[in-house]
Amino acid sequence: MGRTILSATSIMCGLVAFCGLAGAGEVWYVDDDAPANFTTIQAAIDAASDGDTIIVRDGYYTGPGNRDIDFKGKAVHLKSENGPENCIIDAQGSEGERHPGFIFQSGEVEDSILEGFTVKHGYAYSGGGVYCKNSSPTITKNTIIDNTATNEGGGIYCYESSPTITSNIIANNKARQGGGIHCKNSSPTITKNTIAANTTSGDGGGIYCYSSSPTITNNTITDNTTSNCGGGMFCLVSSPTMTNNTIIGNRVTGAGGGIFSYGSSLAITNNILTGNVGSSAPQISAHGPVLTVIYSNVAGGRWAAYVGEGCTLTWGPGNIDADPLFADADNGDYHLKSEYGRWDPKANGGNGGWVVDSVTSPCIDAGDPASGYSNEPQPNGGRVNMGAYGNTGEASKSAGYSLVVTTSGSGTGTVQLSPPGGGYESGTTVTLTAVASPGSFFDHWEGDLSGSANPATILMDGHKNVIAYFIYPQLTVLSAPIVDVAITGTRAGSTPYTADCDLHEVVALTAPESVSVGGKTYYFEMWFVDNVSVLPSDERPFNEVEVTMGDGHTVLAQYDWRLPGDYDGNCKINVLDLIYVRNRLGTTCSE
Repeated sequence: MGRTILSATSIMCGLVAFCGLAGAGEVWYVDDDAPANFTTIQAAIDAASDGDTIIVRDGYYTGPGNRDIDFKGKAVHLKSENGPENCIIDAQGSEGERHPGFIFQSGEVEDSILEGFTVKHGYAYSGGGVYCKNSSPTITKNTIIDNTATNEGGGIYCYESSPTITSNIIANNKARQGGGIHCKNSSPTITKNTIAANTTSGDGGGIYCYSSSPTITNNTITDNTTSNCGGGMFCLVSSPTMTNNTIIGNRVTGAGGGIFSYGSSLAITNNILTGNVGSSAPQISAHGPVLTVIYSNVAGGRWAAYVGEGCTLTWGPGNIDADPLFADADNGDYHLKSEYGRWDPKANGGNGGWVVDSVTSPCIDAGDPASGYSNEPQPNGGRVNMGAYGNTGEASKSAGYSLVVTTSGSGTGTVQLSPPGGGYESGTTVTLTAVASPGSFFDHWEGDLSGSANPATILMDGHKNVIAYFIYPQLTVLSAPIVDVAITGTRAGSTPYTADCDLHEVVALTAPESVSVGGKTYYFEMWFVDNVSVLPSDERPFNEVEVTMGDGHTVLAQYDWRLPGDYDGNCKINVLDLIYVRNRLGTTCSE
C-alpha cells in the first residue's frame, strides 16, 4: 500500500493539523465513515513506521480493527483529533467474547504513545482497558472507563513493564485485583491521574502493586472500593514512592481504607489521606517492613495508621491532622481553598480560572521543604503544597505579600487587580482599577494607596491594605416637624424625597417661608445640611440653600409654629430662634 500522507479529498480539512506535525514522521488519518487513509485503527498501525503519527478523527469506533488494538512494537503516536470526549473506542467485550481495548506486548517504549481516547467496555483476563507486557509505552490524556478484568487490572495491567501513565481518568473499572491499575514486577510512573470509583472483589480498588516499585505522584485516588483490603492502594512485597497524592473516600470491608501494605517499604510524602473507611486502620494499614509518612495530612493522625508487628514506622516530621479545606470534595474538586488564589476548573465558563476563598487550607506551604516547588504559581511561599496539586500549575497560592482591597463610601463598586489574586511575590507591581456601580462614582484611594488616579499602581514590597472610596451623589430632602412641604429649586419635590444628582452638581433649594397645616401656621426657621446648621448669609435669602454634590447629602428644612411675639418681654430665646428673628423679621435682640 502506498504511503500517501493525505488523500486528495481530505487534504484541505487536514492541512492545519498536518502542518503542526511536520517533521515528526508521516501523518495518517483514520475515519470510519468519511474519506481518510484508513477506516480502522489497527490498519493504520500496521501500515505505519516508527516516528509516524496516526490521527483518529471523531467517531465511535467498534468491531474488528478497533479493539484488541496492538501497537506491535512500533514507536508511533496514536492520538485522537479532538480529545476523549469525541473519540470513543468501544471494545464491546463480554465473558463470552473477550476483547481488551489496547495491547502493548512487543517491547514498546516511551515513543509508543496512546493519547486522547475514551476506552470502554474492554473485557479480558488481565488488562480490560489497556494491557502492557514487557513494554513501557506512554498512556496519556485518555478516559479509561467501564472495563473489566476477571483477574487483574480492570483499567490498565502492567507486567514486567514500566509505562508512563499520566493525565488520564481511570474510573468505574472492575477486576479481582487492581480495579484501576495492576502492577506486577513493574516500575510504572503514575502521575496526574484521576483514579476513581474502581472496584474489586479482592484487594486494591484503585491500584494494586505486587513486587513492583511504582512512582505515584500528583494523583487523586478517590471513591474506590474493595471487598477486602486497600481501597485506594494495595501493596504486596513492593516499594512504591507516593508523593503529592490526594487519597480520599475509598472504602473497604477489611483494613486500610486508604492504603494497605504487606511486606513492603512504603514512602508517603506530601500526601493527603482523609475520609477513607475500613473495619480497621481507615487511612493506612502497614505490615512491614517499613512505613515512612512525612509532611502529610492524615485524618486521625498517628492512630489512624495501623503498624503491624515487625514494621518500622517513621512518623513525621511535618505531619498534620487537619481539615484540608477542599474546594468541593462532594463534586470531585480537591483543589485547596486559598485567600490568595485557587484554581477553579469551572470558572470562566468551564475554561478554568483563579478565584479567591475566605479561608486558606493548612496544607498550603506545608509539604516537605526539600521537595521541589518551582512549578507552583506565584506567590507560592517557597514551599510545596500537600496534595495532588502540589508543585503543579494548579497549586493553590499562598500569601507572599497580601493585597487586601476593601470599599467604602456611600457608593458601591468593585476593584479589579492585574495580575489577579490577592497574594504577590515581593517586587510585583499591581494595577488596581476601580469600577463603580451604576449611579456611583469612584472618588479616591485610601490606606496604602492615595490620590484619585484610576487605574492606579502599587508596588508589593510588603503587605498592603487599600480602600477604594466610592460616592453616590444622592440628595435626601427632609422637613421637620411637618412633612409634605413643597421645596422648589433645581431638585424640587415634596418632603420627604430623594434625588439622584450628577457628580459635583450644585443644587439650589428654596423652602416656603410659611406652611399652614391643620389650622396652624409654621414658619421656616433654618436649613441643616448633614446635621450641621447653615448660618445666615448676606449672599442669599435666608430660606435658600446650596449644596455641592460630591458624596450623598441630607438637607433638612426646619420649621417652627411660634412667632417672636410669643416670647416673653425679656426676649429669652435660644440660638436657633435668634437666627430666625434676625433673618425672618429683621429684629434684633439679645439673650
